[in-house]
Amino acid sequence: PFLMGDSALRNARRLNVPLVLTYHTQWDRYSNFFPNEITKNIVVRLSVEYANLCDCVVAPTASMERLLRGMGVEAPIEVIPTGIDLELFKMGSRTRGRERLGIVQDAHVFGYVGRIGPEKNLAWLARAAISFCKEDSKGMFVLVGKGAFSDTLRRMFEEAGMAGRIIVAGPFAGVELADAYKALDLFSFVSLSDTQGIVLAEAMASGLPIVALDAPGSREAASNAVNGVLLPASSGEQDYAAALSGLFADSERLAAMGRESAVRSLDYDRARSASRMLSLYGRLIEQRRAAPDYEGGELGVLERLKGRLEAESELISTKASATFDAISKEKPE
Repeated sequence: PFLMGDSALRNARRLNVPLVLTYHTQWDRYSNFFPNEITKNIVVRLSVEYANLCDCVVAPTASMERLLRGMGVEAPIEVIPTGIDLELFKMGSRTRGRERLGIVQDAHVFGYVGRIGPEKNLAWLARAAISFCKEDSKGMFVLVGKGAFSDTLRRMFEEAGMAGRIIVAGPFAGVELADAYKALDLFSFVSLSDTQGIVLAEAMASGLPIVALDAPGSREAASNAVNGVLLPASSGEQDYAAALSGLFADSERLAAMGRESAVRSLDYDRARSASRMLSLYGRLIEQRRAAPDYEGGELGVLERLKGRLEAESELISTKASATFDAISKEKPE
């Protein structure tokens, strides 16, 4: 909702067409990217002000919709998850995946797939994984993805005397990625900043139970005692390690949860998500054409200029309002 968003607004107003924003980032959770609290507040307020200029906002989860309403988004919101290729993840092979990663077939394997960065709460997960591996001689923690933070996580295992219990596999794609998911017995997800966690959908499509912390990105995917374990966000690393131990101690329960994940993954089919998005676009176009001020046809030069001026006025107004609100928020009462 910033540089490209400004361009989108200008063109939408100039052409008199609907503007749709997909809002899938909790900007306030990325404090390490902002030099101070005021800057972070300005960014958050700008995103809200921009959303309210749109004809519709697409949220990836119902939890994100509630968050947006709480932040002050008043524009219509449609909940449409980002779809994935379900068939790809059904093609994965546990045997191939474990052979490629060098993991014995009877190991208790859990892990994470995605960007390996500190904002994903992976240091917390690494401490929980170390605790579990110290108690379970078959425990193995796998990281699939790329990011400089992987070196930090590897060192944490080395310093704990558990260097042989972590595999930093790097990024995979296509069938190799599907095999990497299948190599796991369960999927670990502890990010508090994600709004949907596409990797959760991929893990479910791979038939994996999920052990996660309760947050907007995970609570729609993981249901406690149904297709995994959903722990309170305030849980400690030992609580998470205990949840892992409980699942690995009951192979039948683990398998049943995996089957339930596979069923739930159908909601994330990319054809279904695309169809819902196209339906939304169609409704918005019809609403615009039915508006009293819609003249139809190609806009003339004066109408386009008017739309451009309206867009500039809206952008200036929203930026000024967001900045004022963010600075006022920081002032002591």
